Amino acid sequence: MNSQLSTPMRITYYLYLLTIPILLVYGFMYLFKPQFMPYHSIVIGLSWEQVPLGFKVVILALMRVVGGTFLALAIALLMILNIPFRNGYRWAYYTVPTVGLLCAGVSLYATLFVKIKTDANTPWLAAGIPIIIYVIGLIMTLKDGKEKSN
Repeated sequence: MNSQLSTPMRITYYLYLLTIPILLVYGFMYLFKPQFMPYHSIVIGLSWEQVPLGFKVVILALMRVVGGTFLALAIALLMILNIPFRNGYRWAYYTVPTVGLLCAGVSLYATLFVKIKTDANTPWLAAGIPIIIYVIGLIMTLKDGKEKSN
């Protein structure tokens, strides 16, 4: 790691790394699962076997889009964290939490929407925890920037 990084930015780097396994696990799960998730069954009131073929195709396609997006985001964040972020490029300090918060925010919104409307046990914590991490990292980044400018 670049010795130029301040201690808060080193901590922020490792905090952001904690979000990568979440993206990878859900990315692979949604990309390769041969049927919808158990909470999907609760939401629509049908087992996978009862779902018409056309709906199965659409559901799996949407799951593949989500899974692929999570994997792409994990790879992009790893690249940004390990090259520009570690080398002290300030744009990377703001890009990681911005992109992370947008993705996790939309995921949290979608999972809570389904949970509230149906009371299904959605994986909302998997989106909520990264939001907390990205906010902490952003606060540390903003605080670090103020200390350097004073």
